[in-house]
Amino acid sequence: MIRLWNGWCQFWFESQDSRKVFLFRSVFGFVFLLFALVRTPDVGFLFSNKGIMPLDYLFATMPMAYRYSFLYLNDSVTFAFALHGILIVSLLMLTFGVLPRLSALVALCLHVSFYNRNPLAFYGGDLIGTFYLFFMIFAEGSEIKGRFSVLRSHISSVVIRLAQLQLCFVYFYAGVEKLRGDQWWTGQAIWDVLANSQLATMDFAFMSAFPLLIAVLTLCTVLWEIYFPLGVWTAGARKPLLIIGVLLHIGIAITMGIPIFTMVMISIYIFFLKSAEIEGIFAFCQKVDGRIKNMKTIFRNTKVTRGPSDLKGV
Repeated sequence: MIRLWNGWCQFWFESQDSRKVFLFRSVFGFVFLLFALVRTPDVGFLFSNKGIMPLDYLFATMPMAYRYSFLYLNDSVTFAFALHGILIVSLLMLTFGVLPRLSALVALCLHVSFYNRNPLAFYGGDLIGTFYLFFMIFAEGSEIKGRFSVLRSHISSVVIRLAQLQLCFVYFYAGVEKLRGDQWWTGQAIWDVLANSQLATMDFAFMSAFPLLIAVLTLCTVLWEIYFPLGVWTAGARKPLLIIGVLLHIGIAITMGIPIFTMVMISIYIFFLKSAEIEGIFAFCQKVDGRIKNMKTIFRNTKVTRGPSDLKGV
């Protein structure tokens, strides 16, 4: 019982890694910032009384119990753009670590407000992102010092574990839900996507010549999603599962044209990286930054001299 208790405490309260949180916060904040920027031209169309979803129609057609939004207070285009501007600023602050917990709280409240104002304008990437905006309110992305440092360290550790478990639950339930569809059992679900001109980004008719490959990819997708929550915690299976996940989401981005969703999902993999791998990423970034600075220095110190022959025709 003592060993079980120590293992439980170690799992939840000793996984603090501020550099992991810092890296995820920057990457995830940037990706969600792209989310917001992409929707900027359509804010009035999607979230105001001049758009496709007036408030009266929203409450008449959607289950809105316990859903709240700042946009219920004012349904004008100007107010929607003002809140959208604040959302962009908060995500920019989150990306660069300026008051990160406060900016995450503001971004979460505004993101949920836009989500509840028109749920049909959002999809899985937005919903999953909501969980991780919530986690970033409590996570520590820098060295923890000062008062309540032990408590803050424990809370941040719990947040990291919850972030990992959240992804496991997402994949597991996605895989189990697929088992309810006949197309996934027969191995044709991926073909249904590729053959749908409203979903596919290009003509994939040539894939009809490879039915066995499509069936294998379909079944492997289900198996990977269901068993990801088990295998990702083991040392031998963790890295292959993450690599397959990256390839899977890149394939989804290419075939279905949802690259930002892919970036959201892949960014969450940062929580499953080891400390040494995180350090390697930071070392690589510092190396690239150093080379860029050296190139700038060389460029500034290079003087191009022109002789008299160079001035002919000037």
